[in-house]
Amino acid sequence: MGKRFKEGRTSVDDDKRAGAPRTAITRGNITAVYLAIKENRRISVLELSSNIDVSAGSIDTIIHELLLYSKVIGRWVPKMLTKQHKQARVSACQQLLDRFSAVMATVIWDIKGVLLLDFVECNHTVTGQQYSDQLAEQLHPSIRLKRRGLLSKGVMLQHDNARSHTENVTSSKITKLVWEVLVHPPYSPDLAPSDYHLFGPLKDHLDGMKFDTNDDSKMRCKTGYIACRKRFFCRYSSTSNTVEKVHRSPG
Repeated sequence: MGKRFKEGRTSVDDDKRAGAPRTAITRGNITAVYLAIKENRRISVLELSSNIDVSAGSIDTIIHELLLYSKVIGRWVPKMLTKQHKQARVSACQQLLDRFSAVMATVIWDIKGVLLLDFVECNHTVTGQQYSDQLAEQLHPSIRLKRRGLLSKGVMLQHDNARSHTENVTSSKITKLVWEVLVHPPYSPDLAPSDYHLFGPLKDHLDGMKFDTNDDSKMRCKTGYIACRKRFFCRYSSTSNTVEKVHRSPG
């Protein structure tokens, strides 16, 4: 080492070394991995390792560092999409949006049946102002008409923690209506009656149906809830033991 310093060396760090050759990462193995993925995009690293007789570490290096693939929802896809790929994705999504525009339904019900069923068209969201107007202008008259005497006894409302449900304008409207809001913990769809009691049967009712227009889907949704007899809504009281189970458990 002293000789090398006399010859002009100034660094005390070790020289970089090439290391052991990557004998497994050959052109043939890279091609084999590429062809296997093209044939089956769900193939696993362990399966590739077994089929090609190369270590899993080498397979991982070939996939991620050389072929630049990553796994998305269980499938190997190129990490860097080409311009054509991106344009195709945008075009496909636009066609789907044009053909299958979504409709969101607002459903408010009790153990006797549906009190309010309203729809919001595609590309629209329910704001706090819209929701509070629904409560005052649609739900309140519906309760007065369908549940005589309930307004004077006191209305208890349970909804989740969606933004439109918790905005100040909604809270102010509920206070003005003198209604009580039942507590609902966040991230708890198993404690939301609509999620575990109402939407499942509706999905079963609509399963396999095709709709040409949004009006068709709205009508089918309405008939689905009309088909639910009173005893269906009454059964909610027996399924609500979910609350008791959570209460007895650590959470």
